[in-house]
Amino acid sequence: MSKLLIETEEGIRTLIFNRPEKKNAFDAELWAMFRDELNLASDDPDIYSVIVTGSSNTFSSGVDLSSMMGDGGAEYEEPFETCIDALINFKKPLIGAVEGAAVGGGATILLHFDAVFISVNFCSACNLLKISIYRSSSVSISDILLDMFSNAS
Repeated sequence: MSKLLIETEEGIRTLIFNRPEKKNAFDAELWAMFRDELNLASDDPDIYSVIVTGSSNTFSSGVDLSSMMGDGGAEYEEPFETCIDALINFKKPLIGAVEGAAVGGGATILLHFDAVFISVNFCSACNLLKISIYRSSSVSISDILLDMFSNAS
């Protein structure tokens, strides 16, 4: 079964992380597949937007550290870096549909999306993401910074 499922309907491409046994954690192959599909969709005139989500009620648990052990670590850097480049340079609306956990790298990539919709069971363990997701639209940057520093440990 593919680590990245791809669906297209009426100009909307949906990319679904599909490593349920690893909570959709990224290994070098998934980073490369995600990068390649982002690049294809970005250049495809028939694709208007891309939605990214995860299978099995989990967006992504981040990096699969076991895939970086031994020789796997040497293969990891290039697909990761080029995937981040693909996210940064993506030319169309990129939308996250996040259910369950978005941890580490799985949370950090959301900062590159144009819009992120989260379910009621969303949870994250990424301080950077907490800065960008606030439940009130009337929160000022000073409120965010004050909250960050008052909760720092």
